Amino acid sequence: MKKNNFIMLLLISFIAVSCGDDKDESPAPIVEDTSVYFTCKFNGVNYTDDARFADYISGRSRVVSQNNEELVLLEMSKDTTGSFIINATNPNNNISYIDSLNNTYTSISGTIVVTEFSKSKQIITGTFSGVMVNDLNVNDRIIVTEGKFNRVKLEPF
Repeated sequence: MKKNNFIMLLLISFIAVSCGDDKDESPAPIVEDTSVYFTCKFNGVNYTDDARFADYISGRSRVVSQNNEELVLLEMSKDTTGSFIINATNPNNNISYIDSLNNTYTSISGTIVVTEFSKSKQIITGTFSGVMVNDLNVNDRIIVTEGKFNRVKLEPF
């Protein structure tokens, strides 16, 4: 009888332990911050990216955006807010684009406006537009419109 009571007690203990609170140990879902983005249109076609970052060095700054097939680079002559004019007399301000066929386009005119540049918050925000030409064929042009980057992570290079 004592043996049966012991087995019954053991069985009840096992059931009580196995019915306890099961904690879900799966990782929390990754939620993308939708306030961080980089968008523009190339000849009216939307460009979307998978990743973006920004950095600064020696008083200059840049923003890089890429997806599986394309890359966009914005270069500014200063690491501060302001309007950066792109033309022949300002070679340190630039928009570059590498398309899915590996064609490289470089801006010949345009503007990059940085509205927020914070080393302490590590973010950069602004707009851009311009005209780019294919490095191998000046007749192959791309017009960049509606360029925006918001709260892109900024780090020293």
